[in-house]
Amino acid sequence: GHKGSGKSLLLLSLLRETYVINGFVHFPTTSVAYVAQQPWLEKTTIRDNILFGSTFDDERYWNVVETCNLSTDYENMEQADMTEYDDENLTLTDDQKARITFARAMYSSAQILLLDNCLESVETVKARQIIESSLNSPFLSNRTVIIVSNHVRLFLNAAEFIVVLGDGVVSAKGTPQEVTEAGVLTEEILGTDTTNEQIRVDKTEELSLNQALEKADSDKRNWTSEEARVQGNVRSSIYFYIKSSGGIFVWFILLLLFLIIRLLTVGETYLLKLWSDDATNNGTLTLRIEDLNQTTLDSSQGDLYYIKVYALIAIASAGFTIIRMAWQFYISLKGSRTMFSKLLNSILRAPLSFFDTAPLGRVMNRFSKDLGVVDQGLLTVMASFMGNLVGAVCVLAVVTWVTWQFGFASIIIAILYIIIGGMYINVSRELKRLQSIKRTPVVSWFCDTVGGITTIRAFNAERRFVKEFIEKLNESNRTTYLLHMSNRWMSIRMGTIGAFASYLAGYFILMNFTEIDAGLAGFSLTYALGFVQIVSMLVKDYTSMETSLNSVERIEEYIEMPQEPPAVIDNIQPPAAWPTNGNIEVSKLTVQYSPELDPVLRDVSFTVHAEEKIGIVGRTGSGKSTLANSFLRLVEPVDGCIIIDGIDIAEIGLEDLRSRITMISQDPILFEGTVRSNLDIRGEYDDRELWESLRRVHFVQFNEEGSTSDYSLFMSGPIQTLDDPVNEGGSNFSRGQRQLLCLARALLRQSKIIIMDEATASIDPETDNKIQETIRTEFQYATVLCVSHRFRTIIDSDRILVLDDGEVVEFDTPYNLINNPDGLFRHLCEATGELENLMQLASLILPDDIIPETQQDTELHDDDEVIDNEENTPRQQFTLDPEYREGHESGAENQDADENHQEDDNNNNDFSNLENPDNRFDSQNIGDELSSQERRQPRDEDEHDWGEEFGLGYRLVQNSVRTFIY
Repeated sequence: GHKGSGKSLLLLSLLRETYVINGFVHFPTTSVAYVAQQPWLEKTTIRDNILFGSTFDDERYWNVVETCNLSTDYENMEQADMTEYDDENLTLTDDQKARITFARAMYSSAQILLLDNCLESVETVKARQIIESSLNSPFLSNRTVIIVSNHVRLFLNAAEFIVVLGDGVVSAKGTPQEVTEAGVLTEEILGTDTTNEQIRVDKTEELSLNQALEKADSDKRNWTSEEARVQGNVRSSIYFYIKSSGGIFVWFILLLLFLIIRLLTVGETYLLKLWSDDATNNGTLTLRIEDLNQTTLDSSQGDLYYIKVYALIAIASAGFTIIRMAWQFYISLKGSRTMFSKLLNSILRAPLSFFDTAPLGRVMNRFSKDLGVVDQGLLTVMASFMGNLVGAVCVLAVVTWVTWQFGFASIIIAILYIIIGGMYINVSRELKRLQSIKRTPVVSWFCDTVGGITTIRAFNAERRFVKEFIEKLNESNRTTYLLHMSNRWMSIRMGTIGAFASYLAGYFILMNFTEIDAGLAGFSLTYALGFVQIVSMLVKDYTSMETSLNSVERIEEYIEMPQEPPAVIDNIQPPAAWPTNGNIEVSKLTVQYSPELDPVLRDVSFTVHAEEKIGIVGRTGSGKSTLANSFLRLVEPVDGCIIIDGIDIAEIGLEDLRSRITMISQDPILFEGTVRSNLDIRGEYDDRELWESLRRVHFVQFNEEGSTSDYSLFMSGPIQTLDDPVNEGGSNFSRGQRQLLCLARALLRQSKIIIMDEATASIDPETDNKIQETIRTEFQYATVLCVSHRFRTIIDSDRILVLDDGEVVEFDTPYNLINNPDGLFRHLCEATGELENLMQLASLILPDDIIPETQQDTELHDDDEVIDNEENTPRQQFTLDPEYREGHESGAENQDADENHQEDDNNNNDFSNLENPDNRFDSQNIGDELSSQERRQPRDEDEHDWGEEFGLGYRLVQNSVRTFIY
């Protein structure tokens, strides 16, 4: 079926992964193997991914490996099938992932195999071999196989029953012969009949450090770095939290508030002591034997006085406590906001190499657990530490003032506390760090498993994964358990020392009972008993503070990591309309991902003229995607430069650069929100422009003619309004629909430079045709660089750049390249098995519809030369095909009425100076550079009439030929 017809949804319904509104499904769920369209692998060895919990059968395993063409891949891996897979490491291409997941289904003992377009990312030559060998192998005999494919021709001969879907309903079903005779298998559904239409390699092959490493280093080291664990004391730089929350001054105020509150508390207690002394020393107590129940107490000061003073102290203490809490909240909020802002900005501005080496779970751990500690626990612990520190000092001062002997004993007690506390702090600090590190695998495992939950349930492997999760959780909880046990170890010893300190305080009071009155003794003993708890809490708070600062340490690590160049450079900004033409000059560009790796691109030089359409091809690992990424400075060159309309892109800010260039990648990126928010992120366009962009990329169609403010009334398509929701990642749209939305977003920007990196590599032929039509018709004003493995998508380019091993080996018109028997492009075309078709397309789309003179009998201008628009030197003799000439001449006669319009169109028409044919190719008349098509330059004035007639109609005819071919 077409894109969005419900093919994948049907398979998910068979697996009971959808909400069934009506009807029912009779489908066994205990013996099913499912291969999703997006390959999903476990973070384990390749062998374990294929076994997927099944027992190992040596003969069966290696037969499956051979059938899925994995043997060659194993030979290139040092540890063969025991190589560990790590998704963030990206050591496997989508091609390899797809074949591994297909091998998993074949190896399983399931009686039913559901294959959801699983070989889409595999080169069609390999895919055809795999299909033929697997369907004819004993592995799939006596098993039911349901295949969803965008290229039915690959499976047509082997299929016994076909179901054709259209708009969510079955439009046809039956044997291949019955369905074919019904005429519902259109070319878009059948796909190409070539053997390599779908040749592609995931863009990440060249994007990541790991692919570069795979090319440069034979030991296949794991590029996903181990999470660093700092040992020893928390570095002094960690205390930048104090600076983030306002600096030393705000913390000094907080300390002063704690001191005032503690002094007020001591004052309350001392006031009670004075009140007690005053009543005892100055009061009169009279006992009457006649009436024992009557007493009389006279106070020299009066109870009301003490009550007033006590109330004032209590109110002041409460007031300062409220101020302290508000100030503490202010510090916490300021510190959390500052650190979050710095962390987020640092992650968003991190270089590409960071995302190649940092697992998602590690980054999520910083934003979740570590920032949670900063938000909720850190300042509370630090404030508690400051309060207990002030309290401990006050207690020592009070007890020592009452019994001076306790001052000497407190030194011994402090030493014991320091020894015990130091032992605990050293252990708990490292345990806290280990706890943070051990939590990362749990988060990563959870995120990865959620991505493959459908596959797990289809294979009935839930129990195994639950068991694995419990094991990882137990591994993470070991450090938490030890952390709590060490805390109990410290508490027992601190309690013992505290009890000894209380004993000493009481003993010293008894030694000096003749010199100390009862009130002062009670005052001292009260604080001495509280000293145990205060010091114990002081040590715990310090430990907790250090362990919490470990989270600050981990956040600081990401904040201080290397960043991309500045987004905007104030004194160096390009003109507002830059780039105005789209001329590109790449000079001696050399790019490498790391100093220890070999360059991915070496001394690459070429020139692209305004409005040219350039195809970029090459073998796997030749540097195509790296070149595309270099234009956005996702990777920085070590040498050379890229100049766009006279400006070196390395000298301007990244925002100025990336906001002027549009890139359409292989993976269509949509964000959770609405269709409007995804198309118009900054709110710059009205509804008419948004609907028009969707119509121009064939995402929606007009139902009827008319004009209305509500364009949705005249549209039909996957959406009803621009405010229709878009789920996370665009999951409520098919892959082809997501790519069309991204194309509409690019169309709205109207950039003069468009870069397409395998943009149509994994979508169905129907959507691919629509995208190619949009590119040809809607991006005529722009310079387009198209990286592709589908030669049909770039064969109509003005020129094709061929890369090999990071170097430019060929750069010429498609016709010249494909007719060069010794050229690399010719060999790549031969490998596809469709050389004749590509040659025919290249000859039909010759610049100016000119063909080699050796292939036609010449009638006019046999001595004409085609001038190379780069070197301005004669390149090859060409003459006009008489049939094309007749067509152009008749077309020119029909276009006389539009001649004035042609002359006024100076932006997109290369023949604006037609009255002076000798000057019509002058760069001053048509722009800063020659136009995108190679042109003929007349040699004498006798050619003027013919050139004028030919020029008027040639553009229209050429575009018509291109549209007709596609």
